[in-house]
Amino acid sequence: MNLREGTRRLALRLGAFQPYRLVVGVVFSAICEDFGLSLIEDAGFENYRFTAISASLFARSDDREYSSDIYLSVDVPCAVIDWNPGFGSILGNRPRFFFHRARAGYQFGIEVALEWWSQHRQQLSETVRNLPVNPDGTIVLGFLPDDYFPVHVWLSQNVFFSSWESWQKVHQRWQAKLAKYGWFASEDRPEYITHRYMGISQYKI
Repeated sequence: MNLREGTRRLALRLGAFQPYRLVVGVVFSAICEDFGLSLIEDAGFENYRFTAISASLFARSDDREYSSDIYLSVDVPCAVIDWNPGFGSILGNRPRFFFHRARAGYQFGIEVALEWWSQHRQQLSETVRNLPVNPDGTIVLGFLPDDYFPVHVWLSQNVFFSSWESWQKVHQRWQAKLAKYGWFASEDRPEYITHRYMGISQYKI
């Protein structure tokens, strides 16, 4: 179930659609550190805001684009790389970070020039060096399963649980599920989850 379907389900359960905002933060400093890139000064972290203005429409605040789901594709703020992206590629002279829909959730990672990566990877840690790279140059760094946002967070915020204990059991199951993919979700702030490369939060508006 994607965010649009999750939002539609919430609208049915709550009786009416209620707008919310997702703030998608990217930890560029960690990406640059792990991938041996020279980070541009003061560019270690960036937030991108998406507002659900209806059950099937999202607005991104920084570029005023509208879409039916969450999608992010931005340059990693690092020093320019002298590489050849290959014929037909729209990749510029920096890697690109992406966050987009995949089966049963969202994938995120970076896109690089394949020829450059085949040489550059040799100087990196074994964990990063051995990451699978797709034919289009994308390297998946993580996965966010569907239904934590917006459903679980909304239910937590709107007291749809009969007791603290019942909410805690549900949330603990989510904590375990998210941890498998490298995410951390606290009990104190269920609306905010963190990963080495990302942080995502949900707000009422």
